[in-house]
Amino acid sequence: MSDRYTGWVDCHFTLLSPLSHIGESHGTDAYLDTMDVLGPDGEPVEVFAYHGNALRGVLRDCAARYMLDRLGAKVSLEAFHLLFAGGSLDDRQVVDLARAREMRRLVPMLSVWGGAVGTQILTGRIQVGDLWPLCTEVAHLVPEDLRPLCRVSWRRQITERSMTRRDDAKQATLTEAYLVDTPALPAPQRRAKVRGFLPEPGTEAQPAETEQAAAQNDERDDRPMQMRYTVEALAPGTRLWGRIYCARMTQVELGAFISAWVEWARAPVLGGHSRVGFGRVEAHLMWTPAGGVPEELLAVSGHLSLSPTAERAKAVYDAWLDEYHRYLSEHQQAVVDLLGPGNSRR
Repeated sequence: MSDRYTGWVDCHFTLLSPLSHIGESHGTDAYLDTMDVLGPDGEPVEVFAYHGNALRGVLRDCAARYMLDRLGAKVSLEAFHLLFAGGSLDDRQVVDLARAREMRRLVPMLSVWGGAVGTQILTGRIQVGDLWPLCTEVAHLVPEDLRPLCRVSWRRQITERSMTRRDDAKQATLTEAYLVDTPALPAPQRRAKVRGFLPEPGTEAQPAETEQAAAQNDERDDRPMQMRYTVEALAPGTRLWGRIYCARMTQVELGAFISAWVEWARAPVLGGHSRVGFGRVEAHLMWTPAGGVPEELLAVSGHLSLSPTAERAKAVYDAWLDEYHRYLSEHQQAVVDLLGPGNSRR
């Protein structure tokens, strides 16, 4: 078996619930993010796109959680930003190949996703592309075997969901049971308290209100704090496709990549509004080694299933993490010195 993995992963998602990926909002209405592509006739055409950067960020978070949970470890704020967000550079940029190799060896997930440590930029092993709905607008841009599935425009694959945020303070059954009674206050002070800036004792009183203004303000204070809003989303049943390119990953690094998907499979969701059930998906990942034959890498459909290649890589990574846990107990300060932004070699 090759000791390096170079190729690409085709990601196939099927929506089980609406998918929200907001590009812009107008008032209480939120709309899907889109981009322009050139159609088969060479003319620009608009199409929905789920950002590769968003998918990459989700997977990075999952990889970091998997690693830290397996190690039973907590990290400093700097290391937290490095693992979950990629870190940041200081005002100098120095290339140190030996240090980069050491970071790749010590933190495989950082090698896969890349990051910035002090003055050192560590290039990742993966390039995550956008996810597109299988639709007529992108039929010429997806793999040939998927083109028969691109039968309708993406605009026929969208839906709208309107929701209401209810003001529970207006429900007597709740307020009588759970709301603390407060002494009656003059109208200006009552409004100030509601708004969170009750004047301190001894401060200058507010100007007196006219009876008409006070009545109008009291009526305004009693209005329900509720809102109705609308979200544009891709409809359930829509199929998305995207590609992740992988460059020269070791088996341990491939295991780190697989670990992110294993963690994600615990709650297989994409996009926003997951709190109200949006974004549930089924996933199928196909691995194609450079110059080789495609094989299924993993599938998430009610449960997670891994291919033999993925199983082996994850087992190697898990064993590495167990060994790494022992290594940290003996060399913790060396790792802190390596990853700490204030200890970059110059």
